[in-house]
Amino acid sequence: MGERIKIVLSADANSQEKFAAEELVYFLKEVSGAEGIIVTEDNFNSCSSELYFSVGLTESFKNAIGFNGLFDSVGEDGYRIVSKNSCIYICGGAGQGTIFGVYRYLKETFNLIIYTETVYTYDYKPLRFDPIDILEKPDLPMRALGIFPVHLEKREPMLGNKRYCYRMRLRQMDEGWGINNHSYFRILPPNVYKEAHPDWYNKNATQLCLTNKSAIKEYVKNMKKVIENTPNDSLYMFGMEDTIEFCDCPKCMKIINKYGYAWLSLSFANKLAKELNKWLKKAHPERKVYFFTFAYNKAILPPVKKIAEGKYELLVKNVKLEDNLGVLIAPIHTSANYPLTDTRSYYALSTCYNGKERISNIDLFGGWRAIVKYLAVWTYNRNFYDYMTPCPMWVGFKENFKWFKELNAIHVFMEAGCTMRSNFSEMKIFVCSNLMWDTSLEQDQLVRQFMKVYFEGADEQIYEYFSYIHEHAEWMRKIYGREQIYVHFDDDPNKRLLDVRFWPKEMFFKCLDIFNNALSKDIKPEVFNRINIETIPVKFSLLRLYLKELDKNFALSLIDDMVAIANKNDMSYATDEKPETIQAFAEKWKKELLCV
Repeated sequence: MGERIKIVLSADANSQEKFAAEELVYFLKEVSGAEGIIVTEDNFNSCSSELYFSVGLTESFKNAIGFNGLFDSVGEDGYRIVSKNSCIYICGGAGQGTIFGVYRYLKETFNLIIYTETVYTYDYKPLRFDPIDILEKPDLPMRALGIFPVHLEKREPMLGNKRYCYRMRLRQMDEGWGINNHSYFRILPPNVYKEAHPDWYNKNATQLCLTNKSAIKEYVKNMKKVIENTPNDSLYMFGMEDTIEFCDCPKCMKIINKYGYAWLSLSFANKLAKELNKWLKKAHPERKVYFFTFAYNKAILPPVKKIAEGKYELLVKNVKLEDNLGVLIAPIHTSANYPLTDTRSYYALSTCYNGKERISNIDLFGGWRAIVKYLAVWTYNRNFYDYMTPCPMWVGFKENFKWFKELNAIHVFMEAGCTMRSNFSEMKIFVCSNLMWDTSLEQDQLVRQFMKVYFEGADEQIYEYFSYIHEHAEWMRKIYGREQIYVHFDDDPNKRLLDVRFWPKEMFFKCLDIFNNALSKDIKPEVFNRINIETIPVKFSLLRLYLKELDKNFALSLIDDMVAIANKNDMSYATDEKPETIQAFAEKWKKELLCV
């Protein structure tokens, strides 16, 4: 086509709509050779025979298609794609939907499948005006992954890769939130208030006092400013600080002793929500706002009484929770050997994972769901202390996301390695982002599909390794009762997952043999490097557990090889303890070997 294809935006298009148009220009060139040019509606006159695209909420879309009820139909991340009068209209929810609509159009028309930011496949063919009419929204309305490099936060935009994040149809972690995460101290920072109001905090100033009336009043005042300053957001978090400590003043302890930690934080959130709702009704009646509080750490147990299977009632009588108050459940002390809906899946309530103090995850989620209308989920998929352990934790993705859909979860965030890649990070991003969008997809098919492209020429060997570490995880569970747990527990003196009992030396050598077989194939340089990245957990774990049992020259060569791969691919952290980096471990190990 001789002329450049017009990509029409509204004159007041938001940043997401502009990004969507830029992505359409980029991919049209890739998949068809068509040259796109972005114009605004006020500088564009359509010709009846001229093919063009309308991207976002343009006047043209409103007039030709109509948008009344569209946002209610597709939510914030869904979209409408329709062809009419030589125009392809792509319009989504709150901006992100338009971006995701662009990717869907390209998939529908050119079979574009995006595996990572830079790895994608498509059918190259000329751009044509073909009939199309799609109305779609994701199974989980708001989806985010805490996996490097798609983990992003508005507060720290340089930490991740927004293009990669959006190409996987994900949001930034806090996109849509006026404030989220552990946010008490962002509203009432101790360095501002503690000197004048020490009673607003516990004695160590690690948590707020949740019964102090003057603190609640100031919290409400400051939250109004946050809401005013975030007119496009709808979710707001009253988030306890990331500590197990709570206030132990008489008022707080009275509530804790009678109803538990969760009711203390929930009743605090309810008081805030009640006051803020009164203000919103007068000041911003047009705003639809949801407030959330954490179910996390000591405040994880829902303040309910179980009256029958699947039936629960609030412990505290004569208290009405605000209709727009929800809870964000973060089950950090749960095993990854099973889906959350498995009858064997539970949340450990003490530092002994195999102890009697526990609650089934079905009761955990069910109890909360019985007393609040809205749920969000912050789940986990990483061993937090031994990052480099060959750690599968892939068992429950599909079942968990499907359950979150059934629970009508508004927002789902999965933390699985926010700061560095390890253990198939790119594949985990691809598989989970697709399952979060469409929970009917088959997980193993997505794994196979990804491997065939990303590890082209050696995908069978990489799948063999992937299957083997899962078999090994099941062996650990059956023989030693060692679950794939997100954090360590006090079940025995060695709390680590990386322990010689669980990881026989022969197992690592078998893994290395599989990798060597994969690397010997006729593969592209980029595939060779991707496979090398996946070898690091095996090499690191073998060195850490069996350094002095290895041939010295072999060990030194393994160290140099591991460090070279890590440096080439910006992989640094290995654990949360000292030493913490791969480089530091390597230097320590070399000293030990050379001093022998």
